[in-house]
Amino acid sequence: MGTFRQIGAVCTAIISLLGSVAALAQPGDLTQLSVTEAAKLIKEGRVTSEQLTRALLAKISANPDLNAFMTVNEIGAIKAARAADEARRRDPGHFGALHGVPLIVKDNIHVAGIRNTAGTPGLHNFVPDANAPVAQALLDAGAIVLGKTNMH
Repeated sequence: MGTFRQIGAVCTAIISLLGSVAALAQPGDLTQLSVTEAAKLIKEGRVTSEQLTRALLAKISANPDLNAFMTVNEIGAIKAARAADEARRRDPGHFGALHGVPLIVKDNIHVAGIRNTAGTPGLHNFVPDANAPVAQALLDAGAIVLGKTNMH
């Protein structure tokens, strides 16, 4: 009886894995990718960083009434995505785990050159000139900061 359960568990795991692989083979809605899926597709060259960045920016701009973002880094993110794609074309084997993956950070995390209000009206125009350690770690891994999300 235990052997049948083990076989069933293995079959379930294989079916689940095959479903995940099939989902990655033909990406549909790029805005629904996990960070892991996005990184894999970019690394394999099946999606460019610019394609993913533009899809996410379009999704953000389609829902402005949500007030989910304090700052959207549209120009900087597209520029960084193009640079990531070019770097991948030049040397496909040497880049970080998050190379070209657009991410968002809360508006209380300093990202150099991107407004940081921390949800406080008094900091509406504050733009840090240095990255917080967590932001620096993401950037060092190749991530692109798409914007800063709102705080309550």
